[in-house]
Amino acid sequence: MFFVLCLTIAVYFGVSIFAKNSNEDVINGNRIKLSAFSFSEQIYLTFEMKPDENRKGKEEAPEFQKYAIELEFINSDGAVAFQKNDEYIFYGDDYYYRETYTDYDIVSVRCTVKDNESEKKLTAKVEMH
Repeated sequence: MFFVLCLTIAVYFGVSIFAKNSNEDVINGNRIKLSAFSFSEQIYLTFEMKPDENRKGKEEAPEFQKYAIELEFINSDGAVAFQKNDEYIFYGDDYYYRETYTDYDIVSVRCTVKDNESEKKLTAKVEMH
């Protein structure tokens, strides 16, 4: 019995340490992260991009990179309540995109980040505050 308990705890910690978060990823050597929370009938969204410390060949990174961002706000029925598309140019410094939206029973936000070479998808559950 004690062995099973220890094994269960070890598996839990192993999964929590090594599991990939669906709200974080790396695109072209830049770390991206999406987060959202709800407070007082509003959704507060933050998308951040910063150079990845583990990036190889930092001196070879382009001077700037253009990205397209597509945000999809998913309601409690699993349907897309509304979406927003935007483009921006990343110059290598930390970038934060913050906005507020009216909460129409939004439970999660999906974000697709694209450039000429690759595409990454992030998903963040809306935390209730």
